Amino acid sequence: MLHSPQLVEVQLHTEAFIRMENLKFLIVENVHICKPLEFLPNNLVLLKWPYYPFQLPLEYFPEQLVAMEMPHSRIKLPKLIKQECRLGNLTDVNFEDCKFVRTLPKLWVPNLGNLNLSYCKNLVKLPKLRAPNLEDLNLSGCENLVEIDECFGYLEKLRIWDLSGCLKLQFLPSQLRLKSLKSFYLVGCLRLEKLPDFHQEMECLVGLYLSWSGIRELPSSIKHLTKLNRLCLSNCKNLQDLPDSIYKLQRLGELSTSTTKLRPTCNSFDSSSEGYEDLLMKPDYFPALEYIDLSESNIFNIVTVLESIC
Repeated sequence: MLHSPQLVEVQLHTEAFIRMENLKFLIVENVHICKPLEFLPNNLVLLKWPYYPFQLPLEYFPEQLVAMEMPHSRIKLPKLIKQECRLGNLTDVNFEDCKFVRTLPKLWVPNLGNLNLSYCKNLVKLPKLRAPNLEDLNLSGCENLVEIDECFGYLEKLRIWDLSGCLKLQFLPSQLRLKSLKSFYLVGCLRLEKLPDFHQEMECLVGLYLSWSGIRELPSSIKHLTKLNRLCLSNCKNLQDLPDSIYKLQRLGELSTSTTKLRPTCNSFDSSSEGYEDLLMKPDYFPALEYIDLSESNIFNIVTVLESIC
């Protein structure tokens, strides 16, 4: 372990670890080195080195790694990890704010539980990743991320998925069948116009956060989110109406929305605004609702509806 309470510069030899082949844990914090390392032991179990300023050695292969924590570093993944390799021990990866991470190699990481790629601002696409036990996926602040592979819609163990601040995100998996997902964040995804369909097995989702996104409509399959408690739709400028199936959300406790219009049913022949009902005309349809934020809605319309209810 190399740790300093304050940032220090160390003249570390480029082959400092060449005779430490059995080294298992390497933790370096607040230490700046002047030259890139030429060797790292392949038997490392833990590699924790925030702000590592160079590429890792070309011959280094993290076959035994359990945890790799290298936020704010200058590593490039294709050089670090061979395409389609198996990293069977890896459980935790933190590459937050690694600006040279532009894509992920195709990996088989059967035990990976946590993957943090937040603020990797040059990450453009997430290709196929074989990570059946992934629980926490943080992609917040990846402002150039455009597309996410279909495989991410079928991660049965995923509990938290954060895509907040992915300004250029346009393509999500066409369907989400995330049985364990509890929180899904899409706040500030300005170019995302369409949500995936929600599979009927997505019964665990508690929070769906879509504020400041570019979505144009909610899919009728939102009715499958039977445990949803928080739905945030404020400042969704493109959202014109809500599906009638929103009334299936019997556990909804918090709702913020910029529209209260309900989409006309398919058997409605009236395409004018008179064909719409208002969400608030049926307040008893949300028995668990405790908080509602309509500050971005048409306040005159709200007053009219509330008067008719009273």
